[in-house]
Amino acid sequence: MISVNFNGEKWLPGFFKSIRNQKGVNVEMIFVDNNSNDDSLKITQKLFPKAKIIQNKSNLGFGKANNQGVEIASGEILFFLNTDIEIPDPYVLNKMAKYLLDKKVFILGPRIVDFDGFEVTRGKKMGLDIFSSPGLSKKLFYIDGCSIMIKKKDFIDLGKFDEKYFMYSEDIDLSWRARLFDKKLAVYDEVNIKHFGGGSSSSTHLLSKTKHMVPQFRRYEVEKNNLRNILKNYQFLTLIFILPLFCLLNLAEALLYLMTRQPRVARKITSSLWWNFINIDDTLRERIIIQKRRKVSDWEIVKQMTFLPNKLVTFFHIGIPKII
Repeated sequence: MISVNFNGEKWLPGFFKSIRNQKGVNVEMIFVDNNSNDDSLKITQKLFPKAKIIQNKSNLGFGKANNQGVEIASGEILFFLNTDIEIPDPYVLNKMAKYLLDKKVFILGPRIVDFDGFEVTRGKKMGLDIFSSPGLSKKLFYIDGCSIMIKKKDFIDLGKFDEKYFMYSEDIDLSWRARLFDKKLAVYDEVNIKHFGGGSSSSTHLLSKTKHMVPQFRRYEVEKNNLRNILKNYQFLTLIFILPLFCLLNLAEALLYLMTRQPRVARKITSSLWWNFINIDDTLRERIIIQKRRKVSDWEIVKQMTFLPNKLVTFFHIGIPKII
């Protein structure tokens, strides 16, 4: 088990209690701390003294820190688990590991509920639109990064997490690559975990039907990573169609934020486009590797996506987000 932490001390007592209570499986706890300035390390050493701790001198982000954990993991199966999670059933890990092996699943996730017991996806699945923006859908496209189970050899063969993604959308990228390589993804609905969301990062808060609060940092990271997903994973002909629409959609969104007197957000969106421009060489190198190995055409991939932009769905249902 690999868990990345940044100033998440308040979640650790419940988190470690859940892990200690797991039965029928040997748990190797790898705790990667991204330079927390709270008491996370002291709490970890006290509550889970057998944990292997990686103490980073700076915040390396979610993907790179998880990859660090993989390097020292000795188990056959990896379980990436956020620290703002509690596991009610003591046999969840055992059941998931058996399901992964018996059903020959490549990437597996559990059913996710919030701390009040309500299903996060409200009976739907983690979907994606053609612009790499996540949303709820009838079709499963990716496994939520808060809880991912995969064999170690498969994770390494897939290319691990993209370390250019400091945070957000790395789970989409990982699942997208798995689909391109014709691998099976699944959610095991018979088990569930409780996830708060944003325990080691800035969370998104839905305060009401008309007030949608999103941190600036999250907005920037999501936009830059979504564009990199598109640039790496689509075939060339698909990219010719999708890329101009993606840029127009983002520029229209930036204009909308300017009109609603949120110029800092508009800058974040345009900055995400600029980041991809100056990092295009690295993106193209990754693209070449992925496209050479792909086994599934974009026609099959797009059939698992939605065409209506999830951003528009959010705007219509909740309103224009207030960026904080």
